[in-house]
Amino acid sequence: MSVASLAFSVLALPLTYLVVPICRTSGATLADLGATVGVASLASALALAAILASLLSLYTLGSAKARASLALSGTSMAIATAFLVFGLVLRTCPT
Repeated sequence: MSVASLAFSVLALPLTYLVVPICRTSGATLADLGATVGVASLASALALAAILASLLSLYTLGSAKARASLALSGTSMAIATAFLVFGLVLRTCPT
């Protein structure tokens, strides 16, 4: 789950940033905003689920795989958070 979450964050979030035209002269359409919020929400939900599963695995097994899984899911959450902050909130559009 952690690998899938990380792969989704690494592939889908930058692709969404590039493909969905948030900065247009007529403004973003409802479909544009819905796609962006949907992808960002899915990435965050996958990362959170992976973190919780990794924590459960870490506390029950305590193996190196569990630690690696937690690191991967933490990285996935960091990517999703960075996309939300820098890709959406702090994104400036040319005027």
